[in-house]
Amino acid sequence: MTREPVDRRANCRHTALQHGSAKMDQEQLMGRFIRLKQELAVAYRAEPWQSARVDRIADDLADTERQLVALRPLDEQCGESILPFVT
Repeated sequence: MTREPVDRRANCRHTALQHGSAKMDQEQLMGRFIRLKQELAVAYRAEPWQSARVDRIADDLADTERQLVALRPLDEQCGESILPFVT
């Protein structure tokens, strides 16, 4: 069984995101959301696939989405969410 290389920076970043993300505002969260989507696309294109990396990015992305939804930003003109993943 082959072990995947451990990305220690990613693990540290993941831990920091879990503890420090509550203080992020909407703009910071949207920046993180966009960056994580790009990072996930790169991870999916990598060969061989590093499933631990993909899982970590997907978890961070889901956490970011939950935080954005909790803020519930609305388009003031039409009263609808401005986030692409909120219905």
